[in-house]
Amino acid sequence: MNFVRNWGFAAAAAIGMTLGGAALAEHHEDAIYKAVHENSARKDGEAARDSARHPEELLRFFGITPDMTVAEVNPGGGWYSRILGPLLKDKGHYVGLEHHPEEYKEYANYSANCVPTLKNLRKCAM
Repeated sequence: MNFVRNWGFAAAAAIGMTLGGAALAEHHEDAIYKAVHENSARKDGEAARDSARHPEELLRFFGITPDMTVAEVNPGGGWYSRILGPLLKDKGHYVGLEHHPEEYKEYANYSANCVPTLKNLRKCAM
């Protein structure tokens, strides 16, 4: 009986690994994977923090897609901005909501759409 049980478990595990491998292969081809793992905009050493911040998992959890408008509140040093900007630059919009926008002008290069200020926020969000 143990023989049948062990074979059944092994077969289920093999099927699960095969199906999981197909799903994993799909993720390696999508825009979120590329924005996190194949992104030249990220600074040296930023990927080392991925194991603590889980950016790929977070973007998938929130359902972020490349055609969305995404607002980041207080982008700080730009760690997520350098992931979101390239992800959204072709089809979506990145909006960094910061009360001192002059401090974040350097991030204009990460998203081709708009750098919001209080004067043009409405234009950037559309």
